[in-house]
Amino acid sequence: MTDKKRKPLKVVVKENYIVEDYRSPPKDDIAGYRRKKVGDHLLNITILRGKGPRGGRTAVTSVWHPKGEQDKGKDKDKSKGKSKSKRR
Repeated sequence: MTDKKRKPLKVVVKENYIVEDYRSPPKDDIAGYRRKKVGDHLLNITILRGKGPRGGRTAVTSVWHPKGEQDKGKDKDKSKGKSKSKRR
């Protein structure tokens, strides 16, 4: 399995999500679509017609990140260095 970092084609800001759109496969190869929830994120997945190593093949077409995700990370960083209690 390869661990390539895929670059999104575009990033769209919705009301509650930041959407990263990736390249879609050709329409002739698509058998269907699914949406999978992973934690707070949503993944739009394309099911392809061809057979893969485990039977079917899939491709991620977009990832929806919740907007509050960036705020949570900033709060954690701020609280690390500011401790009021002093050890002696």
